[in-house]
Amino acid sequence: MKPAGVTYVDGEAVDFGGMTFGIVGGGVRTPLGIPGEVTDEEYDAKLERIGPVDVVCTHMPPRLPWYTYDVVAGKFEPGSEGSSPTSNGINPRMRSSGMCISRSSSGATLGSPSW
Repeated sequence: MKPAGVTYVDGEAVDFGGMTFGIVGGGVRTPLGIPGEVTDEEYDAKLERIGPVDVVCTHMPPRLPWYTYDVVAGKFEPGSEGSSPTSNGINPRMRSSGMCISRSSSGATLGSPSW
C-alpha cells in the first residue's frame, strides 16, 4: 500500500523542477531470480517509453565496465545493454543509476553533457 499523494513511476517520464526525468525501475534477469527482474526486451521497452528526457534514472547501470563494477560488493553487476548511450537514441543531459556504487577514474561520461 502506498501513502496518499505518492505516484509509482516505472517506464515513464515526469516533469519536476523544470526538467524531465525518465524513470526505469527493475533490473535485467540474473541467475538469482530476484523480484523486479525483467527480460532485456522488457527493460529496453521501458527505456523507449520514456522518450527524450533531461535525466534518465535507472536501477541498472549501463553495461559498461566502469559503471557496473560495485566497489562495495567488490564485483561486477550485469548492467543493462539498453541503457548504454548508443543503443536507444536517448541522449539525456544526465544519467543516474541506483544499483552500483562505482568510482570512475577514467572520467567517463554518458550522453552529451551540456555542463
